[in-house]
Amino acid sequence: DTIINTDFAKLIAQQSKDIWNGILDELNKNSHYNTTLQLIFITGDNHLLPSICTISRLLYSDEIIVSSVSTLLEDMRNINDRLSGSKIRRQNEVTAVQNLHDYILSHLDEPLPTLHYLAQMFGIEEHILKNGFRTLFKTSVYNFYQEERLKRANLMIQQTSVSLKEIAYLNGFKGYLNFYKAFKKRFGYKPSDISRPKEDLQP
Repeated sequence: DTIINTDFAKLIAQQSKDIWNGILDELNKNSHYNTTLQLIFITGDNHLLPSICTISRLLYSDEIIVSSVSTLLEDMRNINDRLSGSKIRRQNEVTAVQNLHDYILSHLDEPLPTLHYLAQMFGIEEHILKNGFRTLFKTSVYNFYQEERLKRANLMIQQTSVSLKEIAYLNGFKGYLNFYKAFKKRFGYKPSDISRPKEDLQP
């Protein structure tokens, strides 16, 4: 509620200003451009908050969606503790798992490929990718994908007037019914229960 009407650029720390301006230039050149990267924000008490963000433009609109999906506040020692004694030890395996994480965040608008296909894509054995992802992120590959696209859809419903059917499509669901069931199961309420912006509300 505090930041809802604040100029977004004022929330970004100086360290990320050039990155944000570059993204805006790319979005102006290509309406289908999307990216996932780290931006650093300024909190209300003037602390720096690094956060991984997925940034894209809504179809047929000038509105830009910035989904902050995870923060990088965890001490790296905790991650190292998780890695010790696990099956994911080589740097290339850690890199592959991180690349899969980033890939999912930048492709929330698409169906998730099979784990076999993803393993081939990132040059790693399927079981190592599967177990490594769970080790680092405490969830399965599919559950992470499902959770993040539902969170993104929830945000889009709250902050835009895009139709619910299009929001379902923009978040990788083939049909509205599948989206409706997954959304209600995750949040405990229907997409249509959310209060939405009244201006230019689409049917």
